[in-house]
Amino acid sequence: SLWKRYWTDGWALLSLIRGRLGKLKKASAAQNNVPFAASVQDSKIMLAGPLTHENQNQIRDTFRTVELGTNTQLDLSEANAIDAAGLGQIRMLQHAIHRQNGSLVITLAPHLNELAVAAGLKPLLASQPHT
Repeated sequence: SLWKRYWTDGWALLSLIRGRLGKLKKASAAQNNVPFAASVQDSKIMLAGPLTHENQNQIRDTFRTVELGTNTQLDLSEANAIDAAGLGQIRMLQHAIHRQNGSLVITLAPHLNELAVAAGLKPLLASQPHT
């Protein structure tokens, strides 16, 4: 009956919120006071510090300066926090590269791996060496 469907859908939504959104919230909390920094070398983009809404314009401006190649690398190994605004900018970069038939490979800080899975970025991650 209909109420059983609502009950099931409600529990599914709560699971989604607890599983995915909890990881996103945890990843958006900066772990230290490292300032935002960006650098670009050919088709490699390196971002450090918090990738949050406070730095959204800087992230977008950095992505606009990159000449999108067939293999663009995004190095986030020094990023300490990412929120929805930072993820949105990464997704926009991904779509821009995809429109030009290119590929994006992301190197991520280990403490942000759960975020990548929750945000659906896992297929873009560079393989990490096991330590």
